[in-house]
Amino acid sequence: MAVIAMFITRVLIAYGGWIATTEAHELTALPSTDAAWQWQFEPWVVILLLLSLGLYVAGWLHLLHRTENQHGVQRRELIAFTAGWLALLSH
Repeated sequence: MAVIAMFITRVLIAYGGWIATTEAHELTALPSTDAAWQWQFEPWVVILLLLSLGLYVAGWLHLLHRTENQHGVQRRELIAFTAGWLALLSH
């Protein structure tokens, strides 16, 4: 255990000065909250979102008609997809 502690101490001493002088990014002011949350219309994003929704609904309906006892897609899976889809739509 003492060997590991000594090794860690040597590493920290050797690289401590280098770590203290590094900088990841220069700090800048954040954009205003209105501009950061403003939704922009991107046609390809909307088309892909609608395509994913259409394919999911088509698959869900197919499973619903194929299984008579309604065990195709669980309600929580439908809720999870809808919540995820709405989260993508909100950005």
